[in-house]
Amino acid sequence: MQDSISFNDAKLPNARKLLKSICVIGRGYAEKEQLIHKIGIEPKKYEGPYTQTESALRQRIEQLEEDLLKTSEERDSALEENKAKIDELRMELLSLREAIKKMLREKLAKEKRLRQIEEKIEDTIKVKSHIPSH
Repeated sequence: MQDSISFNDAKLPNARKLLKSICVIGRGYAEKEQLIHKIGIEPKKYEGPYTQTESALRQRIEQLEEDLLKTSEERDSALEENKAKIDELRMELLSLREAIKKMLREKLAKEKRLRQIEEKIEDTIKVKSHIPSH
């Protein structure tokens, strides 16, 4: 038996809070940043002093961010390269299709001409066989 979700007992203010929370969660980080700057709120950043552990962690974070950026750039480069190869292969495939179609048309034309010649030969043979001897 399947249970269905019902909102019959839901209270309107709670539903509004839920919808607002879902909308806030759904916004991307960039949208939030733009909204914060639009409103004029400047987030405060901690400037230190950092403990040795915090400094090591910050360096590790920076290294990971650099690695992530490098990996993203490599991925984007590989994607662009793959797209270029796909386009090239597509063009070659279209060229091959056109060549095959042309060869098929030529083959059909040759077969048609061959049938015409065969019919002409058969008609000639029939005519000669019906001619009475002198």
